[in-house]
Amino acid sequence: MLNITLTDEQVFSLISQLPREKKKELLDQLRFEEWLDTPEALKLKEEREKEIRDGKTLTLDQLKEKLRAHGKNI
Repeated sequence: MLNITLTDEQVFSLISQLPREKKKELLDQLRFEEWLDTPEALKLKEEREKEIRDGKTLTLDQLKEKLRAHGKNI
């Protein structure tokens, strides 16, 4: 696998070339990753682990929709 190093400016330049919808998807993903480190996320993770143990599962998209329904901007 080839690795390259980009400056912040290069990354911003690449992002600025994305279509609006792709930028929104990227921002949503970054917000979600940031939210994963919160106490609320830990609680939800514990609930999800219990759901999985009980045979109840959600897809990542279903989980995000559940969070959005509770007013979270993720």
